[in-house]
Parts: sequence; C-alpha cells; structure tokens
Amino acid sequence: WLLHLLQVLGGAYLIYLAWQAFRHAAELLALGGPAQKTASLGEAFRRGFITNLANPKIAVFFGSIFTTVYGPGMPEWVNLAVLAVIFADEIVWYSLVAIAFSSRPAQAAYGRAKRWIDRGFGALLGLFGLRLRANLRALLA
Repeated sequence: WLLHLLQVLGGAYLIYLAWQAFRHAAELLALGGPAQKTASLGEAFRRGFITNLANPKIAVFFGSIFTTVYGPGMPEWVNLAVLAVIFADEIVWYSLVAIAFSSRPAQAAYGRAKRWIDRGFGALLGLFGLRLRANLRALLA
C-alpha cells in the first residue's frame, strides 16, 4: 500500500511540476545585473556541494558504480584510483558546465529558447505523472 501511495503522490507531484513549468514558461529570467552580488568561489563550491548531496540520483549513480567496482579482496590502490577518477571527473564536468553556461552567449541562447524548453520539459513531466497514475490504476484493476 505504501508503494501505491508513493505512486499517487509522485504522479500528482509530477503533474503539479508540469503545470508550474507551463505556467511560468513565458516569464523572463532575471539575469545578474550590477546590483546582484556574485558568490565567492568558496560559497559557490558550498552551494554546489550541498545541491549534489541533496540529489538522490547522485547516490544511486555512485552506488551503482561502487557496487560494480568494489568487491572483497580488491586491492586498496584500485579503490583509491576509482575515488580519484570520480572526483576528477566531477570537478572537471561541473566546472566546464559552469563556465559554459555562465557565458553571455549561452545565457542569451537559453533566454530565447526558455519558453519552449520549459514547456517541453513540463510536457514530459506531465506525461510521466500521468503514466504513474495509469500504471497504478492498471495494477489496482
């Protein structure tokens, strides 16, 4: 019954997010002006780190990596190498993303496409929400 409750709540939440994405798709983004305070490097790192820790997909992703790589009798150097590669990969990837999307041309391109990106994403969320509800209805029938 708990799984069914989570499916109902999850589907309803996805439909709510879809509605919000559609509703606010045409609103302009507030890009940083002269009055906006820019974060220090430490503050930006802290915000990104906390955001990643709060993301459940990260735990699932790394859990799947760790369960396939780590095993009994694995040499310690392999364990350390895996951690070093993952750390370097995360730092490089998120740094490149931050640099690319903080540029004026990228911000302008996103500003032009925002309405359609938000509506497309909203449509996908709504379809997933409706699919969850439909699957539940089929299970209960």
